[in-house]
Amino acid sequence: MFSSAIERFMGFFAFLAAGLLFKMVIGKSGGKNKKEFQQFLDEEHEANFARAHKIPDEMFYHPDTGSLPDTDYGDGEEFKKLNQAKQKVISGSSSKMLRLNPPMKNIEIKQNFGAANLERITNYETSYDQYIRSLSNFAEELMKLGFFEDAKKILMICMEMDSLIFLPYSLLCDIYAKEKNAKAILELKDKVDSTEIIFNNKLLTGKIIDCINTKLKEIEN
Repeated sequence: MFSSAIERFMGFFAFLAAGLLFKMVIGKSGGKNKKEFQQFLDEEHEANFARAHKIPDEMFYHPDTGSLPDTDYGDGEEFKKLNQAKQKVISGSSSKMLRLNPPMKNIEIKQNFGAANLERITNYETSYDQYIRSLSNFAEELMKLGFFEDAKKILMICMEMDSLIFLPYSLLCDIYAKEKNAKAILELKDKVDSTEIIFNNKLLTGKIIDCINTKLKEIEN
């Protein structure tokens, strides 16, 4: 707790130092720049002292481990990595996690939930992404051993979570290409185009579309 308090103090001190520096830089600028920056400082100051509000339970994502494949994969050496990946998913499902949709800047989080909740919400979003990574790794291990239907089931959970991580899209494209299922690949493209939080992430969207186009060409050939 003490170290956390020091970190918050240092962060606030850094904000003040940055404010003073920017004031010096824009001191010779026009009145419009000064006014805009002063507004920014005022909003940031107000946000830093905003009272914490309870994060509504409906904002949290609650993983359903009952939706995971119930296949008994065995306990032989060849299944070691697979079972480890599955256990990581099960362990991660107990973490508190959420995804802000639409995304919020730090100042917006502080304004809406209080400055004290900024770190908590950041951690919850990290747990959300980590859970998707665990699911994706589990699916990848399933695919290595030929359990493609189980892998597909896992990857569809990632799709329902609107993954902002590339791996599940890539793996799903690999499965659809193996099945020569061009329709499913095009449906995946429709999801990317129609899901705002994914579509607005241009780097991710570009990688997914490139992957989709590559797999469609493979099917055509």
